[in-house]
Formats: sequence, structure tokens, C-alpha cells
Amino acid sequence: EAPSVITPKDYTERILSGRPVGSMRDADWKQAYPAFLWWTQQRTPESVTTAWRLLDRLVQEEREHQHGYLQTHWFNRVVEASRLVTTLNNQTKEPQLVVGPLEWLERFEHYSPYLLPNCATYTMVMYALIKWNNDESTAHFVEELLVRMHEESQDGNPNVLPDVDAYNSVLYAWANSGLEEAPHRAEALLQKMREYEMEPNVVSYGTLITTWARSSDRNAATRCEEILRQMVDQGEEPNTIIYNSVMSAWERSSRRDSAQRVDVLFREMMTLYYHHGIDNVQPDDLTLLIVLRTILRSGNVARADAIITQVLQMNQEGDLNIAIPKKIFDDTLHEWANLRKSSNAGERAESLLRLMVKLYANGNN
Repeated sequence: EAPSVITPKDYTERILSGRPVGSMRDADWKQAYPAFLWWTQQRTPESVTTAWRLLDRLVQEEREHQHGYLQTHWFNRVVEASRLVTTLNNQTKEPQLVVGPLEWLERFEHYSPYLLPNCATYTMVMYALIKWNNDESTAHFVEELLVRMHEESQDGNPNVLPDVDAYNSVLYAWANSGLEEAPHRAEALLQKMREYEMEPNVVSYGTLITTWARSSDRNAATRCEEILRQMVDQGEEPNTIIYNSVMSAWERSSRRDSAQRVDVLFREMMTLYYHHGIDNVQPDDLTLLIVLRTILRSGNVARADAIITQVLQMNQEGDLNIAIPKKIFDDTLHEWANLRKSSNAGERAESLLRLMVKLYANGNN
């Protein structure tokens, strides 16, 4: 006899209403996933809580009589739903979790061996921990989870073997940790990826560069640029964000050649974008801000002026759409005014001022 069609709410109420464990029939199981899926799709705290309750009950049933209906994607569905319905309290900025990542880890233990996590499950947990529980211990804890994944993959659950995304989540944790050891731990992770015959991707290299760029190591900028060259050698194409990170590291550097290095990188971006048509390295507002701040700080006002002129020309021709902050114009004017020994300083300052007036008249505030 075909099972009667009931609503997800009615089905769930029937299953959770105190029926004894072990009483579910095949007909009940066939309606379990549609009901469970419906609860995860409602995207409310109450619906996701109900989905967790239903999954808990189904695992109890599976423990009593191994029906074989439960699969890892059930677990991943409710974990993802929990992530999506998490909201931040506007006053305290503390996350209000339906079921948080630490509880997800507890369920890994509770559900085993009837419902096992896979690599994607762990990766979602790690990113959630970084987002909602980030403190000085988070990066260490997330890396411990990576080790746990390797151990579980060797103990009979090959589906939990870490992939590049899992490693990238740990790299992301170190990049956001603020710890002095972060860049060295991130370097070690890339080496470990290679030992497991995994090729780092553009996200891996970009996150490693960000980790170095945020560090106080005096060689950070040099190392960022070395990694940039390394990723190109490995066939990965850097993007605007990666170039900006490297240039930002040089801007923060105390090296005398920092402005020169930033200018070299900017010229490189312009060549790749304008002459080779590589759109993902198109300079943006942040690119220009970093470049002009660094070059003006070095006293090379002529080069800053030339870049402003070049960018405005490309904006007019439709090749770029970059906003130049008024402060950059002001600082450039100020630097020209201070160059009393330059024969054309006054002329350049006046030309720049007239350009500012023209841009303002055209509605550019």
C-alpha cells in the first residue's frame, strides 16, 4: 500500500511525538528526507532547530535498526542551513547561533558511525569557527581539526580526507589570527599541501600573501612579492586583490625602495590589463590609493602627477573607472608647492588645480 502524503509539519510532529525508537517503517523513512529538507529550506531559527531535532531522532532510529537511509549530505544540509540563519546582534556584535560549530563537532561524535561527516562538513565547521568564534586560539584549533581529518581518513572514513578548500580555510584562520607566528604557520601549511600532492590554488597563494602583508615582520613585503612570483611560476594568475595586498605590504614597509617596488607592480598590472587584456588584474580605487600614497610619501611628485594624468585619461576613454580621492589631489598640489627648485613646479601645480576645477564642474565631487 502506497504511503499517504502528509505535510512536513505533520510528518515531523508524528515522528517526534513520542513514538518509541525502532517503530519507523520503510514508508516513514521514504518521507523523512523530503520533510527534513523542507525544514532546512525555511531558513528560520525555529525551522533549523526542528531540522536538528528530526535528524537526532532519525539517527536514534538508525542506531536501533540499520535502515541505511541516512547519508552525509543530510548532515551538510542542516549545517549549511544553520550557517545561513545565524544573525549578529547589532548591539554586542555577538553571534546568535541556532546550533553552533562546536555543537556540530559534538554531533559528529554522537552520530558516528551511522552518519559520518565528509570533507565539506568539516570545512563548513572551520569557516564558521573563524567567523563566529575567532580569537587567538581559533587558528590553532582549526589546524587541529585539519589533523583530525587526516587521522579519520586513515581510520576508515576516506571521504573526510582534506582537500584544497579545507587547507584554505586553515590558511584563512591564520591570516585573521593576528598572531606573530601566523605567516610561518601558513607557509608550513602550503608545504604540507604539496607533501600530500595537492597544488595550492590562487586562493591559497592569495591568503598566504595576506597573512604576510598583515604581519610585522620586516621582510614581509619582500616575501609577499616572492610568493606572487612563485604563484605565477606555478601557472596561477594573480588578481587585483593579490596585487593590492603585495603593494599594501610595500606601503607599510620601511624599505627605501618601497615606492619603487609599488610602482613596478602598478606598471605590471597596467601592462597585463591594458595590453594583454587580463581583466582580473584591472586596477581599482584601492590600487590607485596605495600607489599614490606610497609614491607621494617618497617625494616623487612627478611620478604621482603622471599616474593621475594617465588614470584620468583612461577613465575618459572608458578603459578604467577609478575614483581619485580629493586628498590625493591636495597632497600632490602640496608636494609641487614644496618643490621650489623645480622649474616647472608652479606650472604643474596650476595645471593640476585647473584639472580639479574642471572635474568639479563636470559633477565629480
